Amino acid sequence: MVFGTFDVLHDGHTNFFKNAKKHGDQLIVVLARDETILKIKGMRPQHSEAERLAMVQELDIVDVATLGNTGDKHAVIERFSPDVLCLGYDQRSFDKGLRTALNDRGFMNTEIHRLPSFRKSSEKSSIYKAHMLPVRLADSLVALHVPHNAKLIVGVSGGSDSTALLCALAALPKPWNLSLHVCHVNYGLRGKDSSQDSEFISALSDRLNAAVSIHAAEDSPTDEAGLRDIRRAFFQQELQKVGAHAILLGHTYEDQVETILLRLIRGTGLKGLSAMRARSSNILRPFLHIHKKSLVQYLKYIRQDWREDSTNAETEYLRNKVRHDLLPLLQSYNPNIPERLTAIAEAANADYAYIRAQAEAMLSLLQKSSSPHAVSLDYAGWRALPRALQHEVLRCAIRRVAGELASITLVHLEEASEMLTNRRTEGQKLFFGRLRIQEEYDIISITFLQ
Repeated sequence: MVFGTFDVLHDGHTNFFKNAKKHGDQLIVVLARDETILKIKGMRPQHSEAERLAMVQELDIVDVATLGNTGDKHAVIERFSPDVLCLGYDQRSFDKGLRTALNDRGFMNTEIHRLPSFRKSSEKSSIYKAHMLPVRLADSLVALHVPHNAKLIVGVSGGSDSTALLCALAALPKPWNLSLHVCHVNYGLRGKDSSQDSEFISALSDRLNAAVSIHAAEDSPTDEAGLRDIRRAFFQQELQKVGAHAILLGHTYEDQVETILLRLIRGTGLKGLSAMRARSSNILRPFLHIHKKSLVQYLKYIRQDWREDSTNAETEYLRNKVRHDLLPLLQSYNPNIPERLTAIAEAANADYAYIRAQAEAMLSLLQKSSSPHAVSLDYAGWRALPRALQHEVLRCAIRRVAGELASITLVHLEEASEMLTNRRTEGQKLFFGRLRIQEEYDIISITFLQ
């Protein structure tokens, strides 16, 4: 892949090029004037010329004078054989006849893109961020250990967040070569609008050469948790069916803030306070650190529409009340409340990760016997643990026998701990759905009934 800017190299362009090169793209920056290498417009005044030069030393810079005539399109094509050629905003003369020149040299598939000018700071802020979204997505995928050539399930509702996720995935450069399988659930709760959501997603998937599976749910519940369970079960089913690497969801920074507040309202422990994680088993959230407005800017930038769910404006659902009422109220006391909440969640996540690791190690020491759907633990050893580890050892044991099938909350763990600690009668049993917890003869038995 070759990116070329043939006028002034701005700091926005420099960052864009560096990120592209970091992700394995072949990168050449062609400059129209020698002095541009040293005098990069847009850099902060405090940078010396030496510092500015250091900023672009990572780039393969070629002065266009070494290619002959500035307008010699054939020289550039012959030299670099580009897959993608990005032109500076003001290079209309160079752009003229470029497609013909490419075709003459046999590069019929070369893409031509024009980089934004970044002339105004406000324009730079919005356009540059939108232009960079696929690169930011690639950074997230690398951090989440998603390999090139992976097959991915992409959950798409048709809203701006998931639509931006799908489009940005499809826009990743060739080295990624991802195989995308779009999944959507039509709950049928909004009549014609629900059907139009499905039609929109099907058409968009076809245009982006992505496979698509749409599940028409019957007798859908109206509560958020019930809808989420249906959606996740379908996504997991499709993941197994197509042999995908992971499920990608479009949750954003704002979704994280709302989730933290919701869990505080409903009551939660350290695990719940850590909120959503970028990776939860085979579920990935690459946009969790990105603001929703950046996704909207990206969709506007690529001129891609999306679907609006009219129920998002209603306050029937608790999440909508938090979004429209509670969060603005909290921000009137502290405008930085979203940052403060996410900082608390990150700290809780780090603490919980440590406690969970200790609990997993302790579970191995306390385990007496184990089968696919049952595990027994030494009661005396469990009883001697600190309360936080008692809860987490039970949670780890439950996860081992039931996986994600048992939705265990802090309330459940406290109830189980209270029963096991007080030991009012020998052989007591506690049931949470198909999960049975029993203490008898100094052994704790945890069984997931089939």
